[in-house]
Amino acid sequence: DLSKAYGVFWQVQAAARLLTGSELELEDLGEGGRGFVLRQTGAESFEGLSARINAQSDRAASIVEAALARVPGAVEKRA
Repeated sequence: DLSKAYGVFWQVQAAARLLTGSELELEDLGEGGRGFVLRQTGAESFEGLSARINAQSDRAASIVEAALARVPGAVEKRA
């Protein structure tokens, strides 16, 4: 699951760097740029891509939090 999250995050980041050199602002992209992002990520729509990013992010956060919960003192050190 962490590899899947990394993969989708990297695809979006790489597309953003190629298109803008910085953060990706979808409203600033033309039709060609939007199509490029969708092709790079394998998504059919930005709504679907957003849902996928949110789901992967939530799953990755759960995995990391569970791992940190098993490490004595890790939670206290983060706070």
